[in-house]
Amino acid sequence: MGLTFVTPLLYALFDVPLVVGVVMVGVGYGASLIILREVTRGALLAVVVTATFGANIPLTDRAVFGVVGDLGAEIHLVYFPLVVITVATVTRNRLREAGMPMPGKLLGVFVLWILIAGLAIDPARPDAVVFGALFYLCALISFEKVRRVVANELLYGRSVIMTLCLAGIGHTIIGLVQFVTQSGFGYTQLGEGSPVVTATIGLGPMSGLAIGTYVSGFARWELGTVLVLVVCVLVGWSLQARRSRALAAGLAAVLCATVVRLQGFDANRGGLLVGLATVVTVVLYTTIRRQGLPISNGPLRPSSLYAKFGRLLLFVVLVAITLYPSSVSGQQRSGPELSAGRVESLVEALGVISIPFFDASSLLPRLEQTVQGLLIVRPHVLTGIGAANWKYVPEVTMRLHNAYLTLLVWTGLVGVVLYLCSLLLALRHGRALLRTVEDKLLYVGLIAGVVGFSASIFFRPFDRLTLLVPLWVVLGVLVGESQRIDRLSNGSWEHDD
Repeated sequence: MGLTFVTPLLYALFDVPLVVGVVMVGVGYGASLIILREVTRGALLAVVVTATFGANIPLTDRAVFGVVGDLGAEIHLVYFPLVVITVATVTRNRLREAGMPMPGKLLGVFVLWILIAGLAIDPARPDAVVFGALFYLCALISFEKVRRVVANELLYGRSVIMTLCLAGIGHTIIGLVQFVTQSGFGYTQLGEGSPVVTATIGLGPMSGLAIGTYVSGFARWELGTVLVLVVCVLVGWSLQARRSRALAAGLAAVLCATVVRLQGFDANRGGLLVGLATVVTVVLYTTIRRQGLPISNGPLRPSSLYAKFGRLLLFVVLVAITLYPSSVSGQQRSGPELSAGRVESLVEALGVISIPFFDASSLLPRLEQTVQGLLIVRPHVLTGIGAANWKYVPEVTMRLHNAYLTLLVWTGLVGVVLYLCSLLLALRHGRALLRTVEDKLLYVGLIAGVVGFSASIFFRPFDRLTLLVPLWVVLGVLVGESQRIDRLSNGSWEHDD
Protein backbone atom coordinates (compact mmCIF):
# COMPACT_ATOMS: atom_id res chain seq x y z
CA MET A 1 0.00 0.00 0.00
CA GLY A 2 3.06 2.22 -0.09
CA LEU A 3 2.35 3.59 -3.56
CA THR A 4 -1.35 4.07 -2.85
CA PHE A 5 -1.14 5.88 0.48
CA VAL A 6 2.46 6.58 1.60
CA THR A 7 3.57 8.39 -1.56
CA PRO A 8 0.60 10.82 -1.62
CA LEU A 9 0.99 11.47 2.11
CA LEU A 10 4.70 12.25 1.72
CA TYR A 11 3.76 14.79 -0.92
CA ALA A 12 0.85 16.29 1.02
CA LEU A 13 2.58 16.49 4.43
CA PHE A 14 6.25 16.98 3.59
CA ASP A 15 6.14 18.28 0.02
CA VAL A 16 8.15 15.30 -1.22
CA PRO A 17 7.76 15.20 -5.04
CA LEU A 18 5.63 12.28 -6.17
CA VAL A 19 8.37 10.83 -8.35
CA VAL A 20 10.79 10.94 -5.41
CA GLY A 21 8.16 9.32 -3.20
CA VAL A 22 7.71 6.50 -5.70
CA VAL A 23 11.48 5.94 -5.76
CA MET A 24 11.66 5.93 -1.96
CA VAL A 25 8.84 3.39 -1.66
CA GLY A 26 10.38 1.22 -4.40
CA VAL A 27 13.88 1.29 -2.91
CA GLY A 28 12.55 0.54 0.57
CA TYR A 29 10.47 -2.37 -0.70
CA GLY A 30 13.34 -3.76 -2.77
CA ALA A 31 15.78 -3.52 0.14
CA SER A 32 13.37 -5.39 2.41
CA LEU A 33 13.05 -8.17 -0.17
CA ILE A 34 16.82 -8.54 -0.40
CA ILE A 35 17.22 -8.61 3.39
CA LEU A 36 14.43 -11.18 3.77
CA ARG A 37 15.63 -13.13 0.70
CA GLU A 38 12.19 -13.02 -0.84
CA VAL A 39 13.06 -11.38 -4.16
CA THR A 40 11.10 -13.79 -6.37
CA ARG A 41 7.90 -13.74 -4.34
CA GLY A 42 8.10 -10.05 -3.60
CA ALA A 43 8.82 -9.06 -7.20
CA LEU A 44 5.85 -11.10 -8.42
CA LEU A 45 3.50 -9.41 -5.95
CA ALA A 46 4.96 -6.06 -7.01
CA VAL A 47 4.02 -6.88 -10.61
CA VAL A 48 0.43 -7.44 -9.50
CA VAL A 49 0.25 -4.15 -7.61
CA THR A 50 2.14 -1.86 -10.02
CA ALA A 51 0.15 -3.23 -12.96
CA THR A 52 -2.87 -1.38 -11.58
CA PHE A 53 -1.12 2.02 -11.58
CA GLY A 54 -1.38 4.29 -14.61
CA ALA A 55 1.87 6.12 -13.86
CA ASN A 56 4.46 6.32 -16.62
CA ILE A 57 7.50 8.33 -17.66
CA PRO A 58 7.46 9.38 -21.34
CA LEU A 59 10.88 9.26 -22.99
CA THR A 60 9.86 11.31 -26.04
CA ASP A 61 7.45 14.10 -26.87
CA ARG A 62 4.18 12.18 -26.99
CA ALA A 63 2.53 14.83 -29.14
CA VAL A 64 5.17 14.26 -31.83
CA PHE A 65 6.30 10.65 -31.45
CA GLY A 66 3.48 9.11 -29.40
CA VAL A 67 1.51 6.17 -30.74
CA VAL A 68 -1.65 5.36 -28.77
CA GLY A 69 -2.50 4.17 -25.27
CA ASP A 70 0.53 2.67 -23.54
CA LEU A 71 2.30 1.92 -26.80
CA GLY A 72 5.33 4.14 -27.20
CA ALA A 73 8.67 5.09 -25.67
CA GLU A 74 7.52 5.17 -22.05
CA ILE A 75 8.62 3.63 -18.77
CA HIS A 76 5.77 2.17 -16.71
CA LEU A 77 5.98 1.18 -13.06
CA VAL A 78 5.25 -2.46 -13.83
CA TYR A 79 8.41 -2.69 -15.96
CA PHE A 80 10.68 -2.62 -12.90
CA PRO A 81 9.31 -5.70 -11.07
CA LEU A 82 8.91 -7.51 -14.40
CA VAL A 83 12.63 -7.08 -15.04
CA VAL A 84 13.49 -8.15 -11.49
CA ILE A 85 11.37 -11.30 -11.55
CA THR A 86 12.67 -12.23 -14.99
CA VAL A 87 16.29 -11.92 -13.84
CA ALA A 88 15.55 -13.67 -10.53
CA THR A 89 13.93 -16.71 -12.17
CA VAL A 90 16.66 -16.98 -14.81
CA THR A 91 19.69 -16.60 -12.55
CA ARG A 92 18.39 -18.59 -9.59
CA ASN A 93 17.32 -22.16 -10.22
CA ARG A 94 14.45 -22.20 -7.74
CA LEU A 95 11.70 -23.08 -10.18
CA ARG A 96 11.29 -26.50 -11.70
CA GLU A 97 10.11 -26.21 -15.27
CA ALA A 98 6.48 -27.13 -15.51
CA GLY A 99 6.56 -26.98 -19.29
CA MET A 100 5.01 -24.06 -21.09
CA PRO A 101 1.32 -24.91 -21.56
CA MET A 102 -0.58 -24.31 -24.77
CA PRO A 103 -2.02 -20.91 -23.66
CA GLY A 104 1.50 -19.58 -23.18
CA LYS A 105 2.73 -21.04 -26.45
CA LEU A 106 -0.14 -19.50 -28.40
CA LEU A 107 0.38 -16.14 -26.70
CA GLY A 108 4.07 -16.31 -27.64
CA VAL A 109 3.20 -17.09 -31.26
CA PHE A 110 0.74 -14.19 -31.16
CA VAL A 111 3.51 -11.79 -30.10
CA LEU A 112 5.71 -13.01 -32.95
CA TRP A 113 2.79 -12.70 -35.36
CA ILE A 114 2.29 -9.05 -34.40
CA LEU A 115 5.91 -8.33 -35.25
CA ILE A 116 6.34 -10.42 -38.38
CA ALA A 117 2.95 -9.85 -40.03
CA GLY A 118 2.86 -6.19 -39.06
CA LEU A 119 6.26 -5.37 -40.56
CA ALA A 120 5.67 -7.52 -43.65
CA ILE A 121 2.83 -5.30 -44.93
CA ASP A 122 4.96 -2.13 -44.87
CA PRO A 123 2.85 -0.23 -42.28
CA ALA A 124 2.68 3.55 -41.96
CA ARG A 125 4.43 3.37 -38.58
CA PRO A 126 6.77 0.34 -38.26
CA ASP A 127 7.81 1.54 -34.81
CA ALA A 128 4.17 1.25 -33.68
CA VAL A 129 4.26 -2.43 -34.69
CA VAL A 130 7.36 -2.98 -32.56
CA PHE A 131 5.73 -1.21 -29.62
CA GLY A 132 2.62 -3.37 -30.12
CA ALA A 133 4.71 -6.54 -29.90
CA LEU A 134 6.43 -5.26 -26.76
CA PHE A 135 3.02 -4.38 -25.30
CA TYR A 136 1.79 -7.96 -25.57
CA LEU A 137 5.21 -9.28 -24.56
CA CYS A 138 4.48 -7.77 -21.13
CA ALA A 139 1.36 -9.94 -21.00
CA LEU A 140 3.36 -13.05 -21.93
CA ILE A 141 6.05 -12.40 -19.31
CA SER A 142 3.45 -11.68 -16.62
CA PHE A 143 1.50 -14.82 -17.49
CA GLU A 144 4.57 -17.08 -17.54
CA LYS A 145 6.14 -15.78 -14.34
CA VAL A 146 2.90 -16.02 -12.38
CA ARG A 147 2.23 -19.48 -13.80
CA ARG A 148 5.67 -20.83 -12.88
CA VAL A 149 5.74 -19.32 -9.39
CA VAL A 150 2.27 -20.69 -8.58
CA ALA A 151 2.94 -24.09 -10.15
CA ASN A 152 6.09 -24.44 -8.03
CA GLU A 153 4.24 -23.37 -4.86
CA LEU A 154 6.46 -20.38 -4.16
CA LEU A 155 3.15 -18.54 -3.89
CA TYR A 156 -0.35 -19.95 -3.79
CA GLY A 157 -2.81 -18.69 -6.36
CA ARG A 158 -4.99 -17.36 -3.56
CA SER A 159 -2.18 -15.04 -2.43
CA VAL A 160 -1.77 -13.56 -5.90
CA ILE A 161 -5.53 -13.07 -6.29
CA MET A 162 -5.90 -11.45 -2.88
CA THR A 163 -3.00 -9.10 -3.67
CA LEU A 164 -4.82 -7.95 -6.79
CA CYS A 165 -8.00 -7.47 -4.74
CA LEU A 166 -6.13 -5.43 -2.10
CA ALA A 167 -4.64 -3.24 -4.83
CA GLY A 168 -8.13 -2.72 -6.26
CA ILE A 169 -9.52 -1.90 -2.81
CA GLY A 170 -6.74 0.66 -2.32
CA HIS A 171 -7.67 2.41 -5.56
CA THR A 172 -11.32 2.17 -4.54
CA ILE A 173 -10.66 4.04 -1.29
CA ILE A 174 -8.84 6.78 -3.21
CA GLY A 175 -11.70 6.87 -5.74
CA LEU A 176 -14.30 7.29 -3.00
CA VAL A 177 -12.31 10.18 -1.52
CA GLN A 178 -12.17 11.74 -4.99
CA PHE A 179 -15.96 11.45 -5.25
CA VAL A 180 -16.60 12.86 -1.78
CA THR A 181 -14.39 15.86 -2.52
CA GLN A 182 -15.87 16.07 -6.05
CA SER A 183 -12.43 16.52 -7.58
CA GLY A 184 -9.19 14.73 -8.23
CA PHE A 185 -5.94 15.42 -6.38
CA GLY A 186 -4.00 16.37 -9.49
CA TYR A 187 -1.57 13.49 -8.90
CA THR A 188 -1.31 12.55 -12.57
CA GLN A 189 2.27 11.38 -12.03
CA LEU A 190 0.84 8.51 -9.95
CA GLY A 191 -1.72 7.65 -12.60
CA GLU A 192 -4.72 9.73 -11.59
CA GLY A 193 -7.27 10.05 -14.40
CA SER A 194 -8.31 13.13 -16.31
CA PRO A 195 -10.87 15.34 -14.49
CA VAL A 196 -13.79 14.60 -16.83
CA VAL A 197 -17.40 14.73 -15.59
CA THR A 198 -19.73 12.55 -17.66
CA ALA A 199 -22.98 12.89 -15.68
CA THR A 200 -24.49 13.78 -12.33
CA ILE A 201 -26.12 11.61 -9.74
CA GLY A 202 -28.38 12.12 -6.74
CA LEU A 203 -27.98 10.56 -3.30
CA GLY A 204 -30.95 11.22 -1.08
CA PRO A 205 -31.20 14.96 -0.35
CA MET A 206 -27.97 15.61 -2.29
CA SER A 207 -28.36 16.06 -6.04
CA GLY A 208 -26.12 17.09 -8.88
CA LEU A 209 -23.10 15.12 -7.63
CA ALA A 210 -20.58 14.75 -10.45
CA ILE A 211 -19.46 11.33 -11.64
CA GLY A 212 -16.88 10.56 -14.28
CA THR A 213 -13.28 9.63 -14.95
CA TYR A 214 -11.93 11.77 -12.12
CA VAL A 215 -13.06 8.90 -9.87
CA SER A 216 -10.09 6.80 -10.92
CA GLY A 217 -7.89 6.05 -7.92
CA PHE A 218 -4.45 5.99 -9.46
CA ALA A 219 -5.45 3.62 -12.28
CA ARG A 220 -6.87 6.16 -14.77
CA TRP A 221 -10.18 5.28 -16.45
CA GLU A 222 -9.20 1.59 -16.54
CA LEU A 223 -9.95 1.25 -12.82
CA GLY A 224 -13.61 0.39 -13.36
CA THR A 225 -12.78 -2.45 -15.75
CA VAL A 226 -10.25 -3.96 -13.34
CA LEU A 227 -12.77 -3.62 -10.50
CA VAL A 228 -15.25 -5.73 -12.48
CA LEU A 229 -12.77 -8.57 -12.04
CA VAL A 230 -12.11 -7.69 -8.38
CA VAL A 231 -15.80 -7.50 -7.43
CA CYS A 232 -16.51 -10.96 -8.83
CA VAL A 233 -13.54 -12.43 -6.94
CA LEU A 234 -14.69 -10.79 -3.71
CA VAL A 235 -18.20 -12.17 -4.25
CA GLY A 236 -16.76 -15.66 -4.65
CA TRP A 237 -14.69 -15.16 -1.50
CA SER A 238 -17.75 -13.95 0.39
CA LEU A 239 -19.70 -17.05 -0.65
CA GLN A 240 -16.86 -19.31 0.44
CA ALA A 241 -15.71 -17.67 3.68
CA ARG A 242 -17.49 -17.65 6.99
CA ARG A 243 -18.80 -14.94 9.29
CA SER A 244 -16.49 -11.94 9.62
CA ARG A 245 -14.42 -12.76 6.54
CA ALA A 246 -17.52 -13.23 4.43
CA LEU A 247 -18.88 -9.91 5.71
CA ALA A 248 -15.60 -8.10 5.01
CA ALA A 249 -15.40 -9.51 1.47
CA GLY A 250 -19.03 -8.56 0.82
CA LEU A 251 -18.53 -4.99 2.06
CA ALA A 252 -15.37 -4.63 -0.05
CA ALA A 253 -17.30 -5.86 -3.10
CA VAL A 254 -20.00 -3.25 -2.46
CA LEU A 255 -17.42 -0.43 -2.23
CA CYS A 256 -15.66 -1.55 -5.42
CA ALA A 257 -18.99 -1.82 -7.27
CA THR A 258 -19.82 1.70 -6.08
CA VAL A 259 -16.68 3.06 -7.76
CA VAL A 260 -17.57 1.16 -10.95
CA ARG A 261 -20.86 3.05 -10.93
CA LEU A 262 -19.28 6.40 -10.05
CA GLN A 263 -16.88 6.22 -12.99
CA GLY A 264 -19.91 6.28 -15.25
CA PHE A 265 -18.79 3.83 -17.95
CA ASP A 266 -21.77 1.76 -19.05
CA ALA A 267 -19.47 -0.86 -20.56
CA ASN A 268 -18.08 -1.62 -17.10
CA ARG A 269 -21.53 -1.67 -15.56
CA GLY A 270 -22.70 -4.15 -18.17
CA GLY A 271 -19.57 -6.25 -17.66
CA LEU A 272 -20.20 -6.35 -13.91
CA LEU A 273 -23.76 -7.57 -14.47
CA VAL A 274 -22.41 -10.28 -16.80
CA GLY A 275 -19.85 -11.32 -14.17
CA LEU A 276 -22.42 -11.50 -11.38
CA ALA A 277 -24.79 -13.48 -13.62
CA THR A 278 -21.94 -15.89 -14.35
CA VAL A 279 -21.32 -16.46 -10.63
CA VAL A 280 -25.01 -17.21 -10.04
CA THR A 281 -25.25 -19.46 -13.11
CA VAL A 282 -22.18 -21.55 -12.25
CA VAL A 283 -23.14 -21.97 -8.59
CA LEU A 284 -26.72 -22.94 -9.41
CA TYR A 285 -25.69 -25.29 -12.22
CA THR A 286 -23.08 -27.14 -10.18
CA THR A 287 -25.32 -27.28 -7.12
CA ILE A 288 -28.19 -28.78 -9.11
CA ARG A 289 -25.84 -31.33 -10.68
CA ARG A 290 -24.22 -32.05 -7.31
CA GLN A 291 -20.71 -31.34 -8.58
CA GLY A 292 -19.41 -30.00 -5.33
CA LEU A 293 -19.41 -26.22 -5.20
CA PRO A 294 -20.54 -25.98 -1.59
CA ILE A 295 -20.97 -22.76 0.34
CA SER A 296 -18.35 -22.33 3.10
CA ASN A 297 -16.14 -25.21 1.92
CA GLY A 298 -18.26 -27.93 3.45
CA PRO A 299 -20.35 -30.66 1.88
CA LEU A 300 -23.61 -29.66 0.26
CA ARG A 301 -25.99 -28.91 3.08
CA PRO A 302 -28.67 -26.35 3.77
CA SER A 303 -27.23 -23.02 4.87
CA SER A 304 -28.70 -21.11 7.77
CA LEU A 305 -31.52 -18.72 7.02
CA TYR A 306 -29.31 -15.76 7.92
CA ALA A 307 -26.54 -16.91 5.58
CA LYS A 308 -28.96 -17.35 2.70
CA PHE A 309 -30.47 -13.95 3.31
CA GLY A 310 -27.03 -12.33 3.51
CA ARG A 311 -25.90 -13.82 0.20
CA LEU A 312 -29.12 -12.85 -1.52
CA LEU A 313 -28.87 -9.34 -0.07
CA LEU A 314 -25.30 -8.99 -1.35
CA PHE A 315 -26.34 -9.74 -4.93
CA VAL A 316 -29.38 -7.46 -4.68
CA VAL A 317 -27.24 -4.58 -3.40
CA LEU A 318 -24.57 -5.09 -6.08
CA VAL A 319 -27.16 -5.14 -8.87
CA ALA A 320 -28.94 -2.09 -7.40
CA ILE A 321 -25.67 -0.14 -7.25
CA THR A 322 -24.78 -1.11 -10.80
CA LEU A 323 -28.19 -0.06 -12.15
CA TYR A 324 -28.46 3.11 -10.06
CA PRO A 325 -29.62 5.85 -12.47
CA SER A 326 -27.75 9.04 -13.31
CA SER A 327 -28.65 12.15 -15.26
CA VAL A 328 -27.94 10.36 -18.56
CA SER A 329 -29.71 7.08 -17.81
CA GLY A 330 -32.32 6.21 -20.41
CA GLN A 331 -31.03 8.67 -23.02
CA GLN A 332 -31.79 7.68 -26.59
CA ARG A 333 -29.13 7.03 -29.17
CA SER A 334 -27.68 10.01 -30.96
CA GLY A 335 -24.33 10.95 -32.34
CA PRO A 336 -22.16 13.08 -34.60
CA GLU A 337 -22.52 13.34 -38.36
CA LEU A 338 -22.06 9.90 -39.84
CA SER A 339 -20.05 9.15 -42.94
CA ALA A 340 -22.26 9.14 -46.01
CA GLY A 341 -23.46 5.77 -47.23
CA ARG A 342 -22.16 3.75 -44.31
CA VAL A 343 -24.64 3.26 -41.50
CA GLU A 344 -27.69 5.37 -42.33
CA SER A 345 -29.80 2.45 -43.54
CA LEU A 346 -28.94 0.38 -40.47
CA VAL A 347 -29.72 3.31 -38.20
CA GLU A 348 -33.10 3.77 -39.86
CA ALA A 349 -33.82 0.07 -39.44
CA LEU A 350 -32.95 0.19 -35.74
CA GLY A 351 -35.23 3.14 -35.08
CA VAL A 352 -35.22 4.80 -31.67
CA ILE A 353 -33.15 2.94 -29.06
CA SER A 354 -33.44 3.54 -25.35
CA ILE A 355 -31.92 1.20 -22.76
CA PRO A 356 -33.34 1.49 -19.22
CA PHE A 357 -30.72 2.53 -16.62
CA PHE A 358 -28.08 2.97 -19.36
CA ASP A 359 -27.03 5.78 -21.70
CA ALA A 360 -27.65 4.84 -25.34
CA SER A 361 -26.43 8.15 -26.76
CA SER A 362 -23.03 6.71 -27.75
CA LEU A 363 -24.38 3.81 -29.81
CA LEU A 364 -24.04 5.63 -33.13
CA PRO A 365 -20.40 6.61 -32.63
CA ARG A 366 -19.62 3.02 -31.60
CA LEU A 367 -21.41 1.74 -34.71
CA GLU A 368 -19.46 4.15 -36.88
CA GLN A 369 -16.19 3.00 -35.26
CA THR A 370 -17.07 -0.61 -36.04
CA VAL A 371 -17.81 0.20 -39.67
CA GLN A 372 -14.60 2.20 -40.01
CA GLY A 373 -12.56 -0.61 -38.45
CA LEU A 374 -14.01 -3.26 -40.75
CA LEU A 375 -13.46 -1.08 -43.82
CA ILE A 376 -9.80 -0.35 -43.13
CA VAL A 377 -8.94 -3.97 -42.29
CA ARG A 378 -10.75 -5.46 -45.30
CA PRO A 379 -7.71 -5.29 -47.65
CA HIS A 380 -5.56 -7.02 -44.98
CA VAL A 381 -8.11 -9.26 -43.30
CA LEU A 382 -5.59 -12.01 -42.45
CA THR A 383 -2.67 -9.88 -41.26
CA GLY A 384 -4.26 -6.62 -40.15
CA ILE A 385 -2.74 -3.22 -40.83
CA GLY A 386 -0.12 -3.36 -38.08
CA ALA A 387 -0.34 -2.63 -34.36
CA ALA A 388 -1.73 0.85 -33.59
CA ASN A 389 -1.52 1.87 -37.26
CA TRP A 390 -5.24 2.63 -37.49
CA LYS A 391 -4.37 6.08 -36.15
CA TYR A 392 -2.55 6.85 -39.39
CA VAL A 393 -5.28 5.77 -41.79
CA PRO A 394 -6.95 8.91 -43.22
CA GLU A 395 -10.43 7.34 -43.23
CA VAL A 396 -10.40 6.80 -39.48
CA THR A 397 -11.91 9.72 -37.56
CA MET A 398 -12.24 8.23 -34.06
CA ARG A 399 -10.55 5.79 -31.68
CA LEU A 400 -11.62 2.16 -31.82
CA HIS A 401 -13.59 1.45 -28.63
CA ASN A 402 -13.74 -2.34 -28.97
CA ALA A 403 -10.94 -4.63 -27.81
CA TYR A 404 -11.75 -7.39 -30.28
CA LEU A 405 -12.17 -5.07 -33.24
CA THR A 406 -8.85 -3.49 -32.27
CA LEU A 407 -7.22 -6.92 -32.32
CA LEU A 408 -8.71 -7.60 -35.75
CA VAL A 409 -7.52 -4.29 -37.17
CA TRP A 410 -4.07 -4.65 -35.63
CA THR A 411 -3.36 -8.33 -36.26
CA GLY A 412 -6.01 -9.69 -38.64
CA LEU A 413 -8.01 -12.88 -38.32
CA VAL A 414 -4.90 -14.95 -37.61
CA GLY A 415 -3.98 -12.76 -34.66
CA VAL A 416 -7.53 -12.77 -33.26
CA VAL A 417 -7.69 -16.58 -33.42
CA LEU A 418 -4.30 -16.96 -31.71
CA TYR A 419 -5.15 -14.54 -28.92
CA LEU A 420 -8.66 -15.80 -28.20
CA CYS A 421 -7.57 -19.46 -28.29
CA SER A 422 -4.85 -18.65 -25.76
CA LEU A 423 -7.37 -16.94 -23.47
CA LEU A 424 -10.02 -19.66 -23.79
CA LEU A 425 -7.53 -22.47 -23.16
CA ALA A 426 -6.36 -20.69 -20.02
CA LEU A 427 -9.98 -20.51 -18.86
CA ARG A 428 -10.28 -24.23 -19.56
CA HIS A 429 -7.61 -24.81 -16.91
CA GLY A 430 -9.79 -22.78 -14.56
CA ARG A 431 -12.75 -25.01 -15.25
CA ALA A 432 -10.65 -28.03 -14.29
CA LEU A 433 -9.83 -26.35 -10.96
CA LEU A 434 -13.50 -26.33 -9.98
CA ARG A 435 -13.31 -30.11 -9.59
CA THR A 436 -10.12 -30.22 -7.54
CA VAL A 437 -9.13 -27.23 -5.39
CA GLU A 438 -10.57 -26.34 -2.01
CA ASP A 439 -11.15 -22.69 -2.91
CA LYS A 440 -13.76 -23.59 -5.50
CA LEU A 441 -16.01 -20.60 -5.00
CA LEU A 442 -13.05 -18.23 -5.05
CA TYR A 443 -12.13 -19.58 -8.46
CA VAL A 444 -15.74 -19.39 -9.60
CA GLY A 445 -15.53 -15.69 -8.81
CA LEU A 446 -12.21 -15.39 -10.64
CA ILE A 447 -13.51 -17.09 -13.78
CA ALA A 448 -16.70 -15.01 -13.64
CA GLY A 449 -14.53 -11.92 -13.27
CA VAL A 450 -12.61 -12.80 -16.44
CA VAL A 451 -15.93 -13.28 -18.26
CA GLY A 452 -17.23 -9.92 -17.00
CA PHE A 453 -13.91 -8.23 -17.81
CA SER A 454 -14.04 -9.66 -21.34
CA ALA A 455 -17.58 -8.33 -21.74
CA SER A 456 -16.52 -4.87 -20.51
CA ILE A 457 -13.76 -4.44 -23.07
CA PHE A 458 -16.18 -5.17 -25.90
CA PHE A 459 -16.96 -1.43 -25.75
CA ARG A 460 -13.63 -0.16 -24.43
CA PRO A 461 -10.20 0.49 -25.97
CA PHE A 462 -7.63 -2.17 -25.09
CA ASP A 463 -4.27 -0.47 -25.34
CA ARG A 464 -3.40 0.01 -21.67
CA LEU A 465 -1.10 -2.12 -19.52
CA THR A 466 -3.43 -1.48 -16.57
CA LEU A 467 -5.94 -3.67 -18.41
CA LEU A 468 -3.69 -6.17 -20.16
CA VAL A 469 -1.36 -7.23 -17.34
CA PRO A 470 -4.00 -7.84 -14.60
CA LEU A 471 -5.96 -10.02 -17.04
CA TRP A 472 -2.99 -12.22 -17.86
CA VAL A 473 -1.85 -12.32 -14.24
CA VAL A 474 -5.12 -13.99 -13.21
CA LEU A 475 -4.98 -16.31 -16.22
CA GLY A 476 -1.48 -17.27 -15.11
CA VAL A 477 -2.91 -18.09 -11.69
CA LEU A 478 -5.52 -20.39 -13.24
CA VAL A 479 -2.98 -22.30 -15.31
CA GLY A 480 -0.35 -22.40 -12.54
CA GLU A 481 -2.83 -23.76 -9.99
CA SER A 482 -3.97 -26.37 -12.49
CA GLN A 483 -0.38 -27.51 -13.05
CA ARG A 484 0.30 -27.54 -9.30
CA ILE A 485 -2.71 -29.79 -8.71
CA ASP A 486 -1.62 -32.10 -11.54
CA ARG A 487 1.85 -32.43 -10.03
CA LEU A 488 0.47 -33.20 -6.57
CA SER A 489 -2.05 -35.71 -7.95
CA ASN A 490 0.05 -37.46 -10.58
CA GLY A 491 3.62 -36.67 -9.65
CA SER A 492 4.25 -34.99 -13.01
CA TRP A 493 3.29 -31.99 -15.10
CA GLU A 494 0.55 -33.47 -17.27
CA HIS A 495 -1.97 -30.70 -17.85
CA ASP A 496 -0.27 -28.88 -20.73
CA ASP A 497 -3.14 -28.24 -23.13
